[in-house]
Amino acid sequence: MMTDYHVHIGQWNDVYFKAEDIFYALKNSGISECWFSSTTSCLYSKTIVAGKCDAEDLSHEELYLKIREEVNSALEYAQTIDFKAHALYWVVPDIVKSGIGIERAMTECPYEGFKLHPRAQEWKLDDPVTVNFTEELFSYAEKQNLRILIHTGASGDDSPKRFEYFIKAHPNGLVQLAHLKDLDAQEYMLKNYPNVVVDSSFASENEIGALIDDGIERKRILWGTDMPVTYWWYNVLGKERIPSIGKEELTEFYKKNHYSNE
Repeated sequence: MMTDYHVHIGQWNDVYFKAEDIFYALKNSGISECWFSSTTSCLYSKTIVAGKCDAEDLSHEELYLKIREEVNSALEYAQTIDFKAHALYWVVPDIVKSGIGIERAMTECPYEGFKLHPRAQEWKLDDPVTVNFTEELFSYAEKQNLRILIHTGASGDDSPKRFEYFIKAHPNGLVQLAHLKDLDAQEYMLKNYPNVVVDSSFASENEIGALIDDGIERKRILWGTDMPVTYWWYNVLGKERIPSIGKEELTEFYKKNHYSNE
């Protein structure tokens, strides 16, 4: 069995990636299981709030319901093709602050964890309201044995250490740091917190090898692709025309660039 620990469905910039196409591509490449979240959540990203790109004019409640329906439909489809899909709730601080709490989201949809993206959304950890619901989120995940996937990068906003306080305070909660960016910080988190793992999405073999050479166990480096964001980067970004994107195109890309059992 092969698992992809970092997958998305939904609206990503100017393209909508259907769960049916993504799950089909993974299954037909030899993947039997994935952990996914909806990038439709980025309709409330910082770039949109700043007016740097267009987005649907949805209220917080409307966006929340749209994503809930999207995820439920994705899970139903996965069952029809005998594909094991685990949904993560992409937490948008503005939605939480609007009154749509963590517990409501987790009881209205069978999410199995959370996705945090401190580069796409603002996580103001000097704001008491944000600190309180972040603590609630980590506490909930620890008590319910749920995964927290966190986007990381090389900037201050998405440093692997950004949520260190909460990770330290909840040692029994599994936290997955994505992308292996800022290797020194990733290694620090791995060596100091046994509840931390990382994933290999957008990481090079050299970056993975560097961690292993420094004593990090291979089992703590999960295999992930960030599909279909990788597809978008290589086939859509900068193109005058959006190419035809369907399950066959996505399958071909996945087999060529990520994994194939053939």
